[in-house]
Amino acid sequence: METQAQSLHDVWGAKIKELLTDLGDNLPDPYREHYTPENVEEVEHKPYPGFWPYTNGGYKLRLFVPVFYIIGTGYKVTQLGGKIDELDEAAHLHAEQIHGERTEQNENEFYETYDQYLQDVDVWIEIQVKLYNSDNYFSPHNGRECFRCDVYLELGDKNEALLQDYDTISEEKLTEAINNALNYLNQ
Repeated sequence: METQAQSLHDVWGAKIKELLTDLGDNLPDPYREHYTPENVEEVEHKPYPGFWPYTNGGYKLRLFVPVFYIIGTGYKVTQLGGKIDELDEAAHLHAEQIHGERTEQNENEFYETYDQYLQDVDVWIEIQVKLYNSDNYFSPHNGRECFRCDVYLELGDKNEALLQDYDTISEEKLTEAINNALNYLNQ
């Protein structure tokens, strides 16, 4: 009977999922409030008609955090360089155009308009840990099993990223990469 070699995802997937799931408790406040273990998803790595994967497995943690929530907590997302402050100012100007200066008499309507302006605006955060076989053409380290741990922050047209390549896979390197991702979010 012939045995089939385990894939990288079979070997490392559970550990990556565990590290990303555990990360949820250590996220900065506005992100932690919107985290659940269901935010950790498998990276597509199995081909199907019309889809050829460029990775050999992994997991990602994806969050959407409403901008009005971030503003309300006073948390500063320094990586987005003032974009949240610009939206805060634009929402105030919009409410002023409709209601005039905020007064005690129009305060409820003013803030309702302000909130509606920001209602569908989210900061998108994604941490991806992607695995690559040694023979994967898209591997950042051709000829070696390796992984990438990338962090993406997006708000409208403003995008920031921390991209990390690792030329070997080990529990120590995976933990280091996840900690670097957390440190990036805590800046």
